[in-house]
Amino acid sequence: HKGSAESVDHIKSLLLRESTVKDIIRITIEIAGMDKHAGGHLLYPSSASCDGLVLLLKEIFCCDSFGSNLLRDSIEVLALLEDMFWSCLTSRALSSKGVLISLFLWRLVANQMRSNDYHIIFRERSVHLMATLIGPDHISNLLQWPESFGGGTQGVESLLSIVLTILSKPLVSIGQKSPTDESFSGHYKEALFKSNFISLVVTCADNVDSQGLSVPMNFLSRLILSSSRYSQQFVEGGGLKPSRIARALENTKNAQILVDALLVLSQLARVSKQYYEDMARADIYVGIRNLLQHNEASVRARTCNLVGNMCRHSSFFYNALHTHRIIGVLIERLKDSDSTTRKFACFAIGNAGFHSSELYPNLKRSIGSLVRLLEDADSKTQTNAAGALGNLARNGDTLCGALIEENAVGALAAIVTSCLSLLQRGVSDEQLTPLRIALFSLGNMCIHSDLKVQLEMNATWRQSWPLLSTNQ
Repeated sequence: HKGSAESVDHIKSLLLRESTVKDIIRITIEIAGMDKHAGGHLLYPSSASCDGLVLLLKEIFCCDSFGSNLLRDSIEVLALLEDMFWSCLTSRALSSKGVLISLFLWRLVANQMRSNDYHIIFRERSVHLMATLIGPDHISNLLQWPESFGGGTQGVESLLSIVLTILSKPLVSIGQKSPTDESFSGHYKEALFKSNFISLVVTCADNVDSQGLSVPMNFLSRLILSSSRYSQQFVEGGGLKPSRIARALENTKNAQILVDALLVLSQLARVSKQYYEDMARADIYVGIRNLLQHNEASVRARTCNLVGNMCRHSSFFYNALHTHRIIGVLIERLKDSDSTTRKFACFAIGNAGFHSSELYPNLKRSIGSLVRLLEDADSKTQTNAAGALGNLARNGDTLCGALIEENAVGALAAIVTSCLSLLQRGVSDEQLTPLRIALFSLGNMCIHSDLKVQLEMNATWRQSWPLLSTNQ
């Protein structure tokens, strides 16, 4: 019905009142309470009693600044909304489309409310409810429901995406300051862990098109990077199943999916060597070789970091890196136009030479680039390059000739001299890291007489020695 502008404004004025909103929420809770079911899982009809009410509330909270102000100023409204979500989503009061509308409203609430109030809307029972929504019973039913009614694979993808978008809100990206109370953050992550969310997401994502993995992979990477407990849950939940890893790494046109997948794999390799065998069975080598040559710098950088962490704890992957011709492509990344990629490439080369001399013949070609990177503008790249050169002398004299030919000793001595001049001016501890690593690497080289002679004959080193003696 199209009423006059005056009547529409009048109705709008009645709806956009806190008391009216509270009444609508209470009525929705009451109706949902009458429509409880005794089933062990959720079965949704094509239309249900609370669909219209939830849609109305969504429109109200989207209206001008009224909704955002109400969510920021009224804790009572937030508590009522949480109760309404719980009541509706645990009953037959919503259709499959009504469920999505309710979740859209939940996302709207989470985006507009104050972070200090997250504990009101993200209670432990809410996390368990979300776990039920993406659990196997509900997903199985939803897959059998017509897509025109919000079911099928498209319905599952929409459901998983919005559930994880909501649950990601209290989480923070790595490196950012937490906007929430630490106590709440701890309890919230514990609730996600107890609900086995990692495994649920891994399994549910099997029903999503590979291009729809963006939100699930981002959610997984955030949690897994936040605690080693989630790493274990990911592996036990079948996250390293070859077909699943292949789906994530084949998204060559979606850099964000690739980066998140690489972050997950890199974290597994970093935290413990106990995951090495599982990663090897995932057969990721061809993917790694291809991604080292990806057109997106962020992908190349994260792939270099992954290789470095695969070599972090032992030489387990050395033979595979040789067999699949990964080292040669990795060495090319030392010349990459992207500074972060160069930094992680140095890190990977260093670890590839740390545990044994097995890869020394493959790594020989890296020495010239590593020497040049000692003059890189980024101090961390300098540090990684210095450490890598030291590791190429750590396990034998195989590469001594190549190190002499590229003047690796002289270049490291120059780093020492440069850092010592900074030391006299007063610098931060971080700026002196290249000095410490360069000295350590020179120590590795001096085990071999040919390299030791090179250092003793180096004029720059002889000039630095008095300063080193007085700045121990």
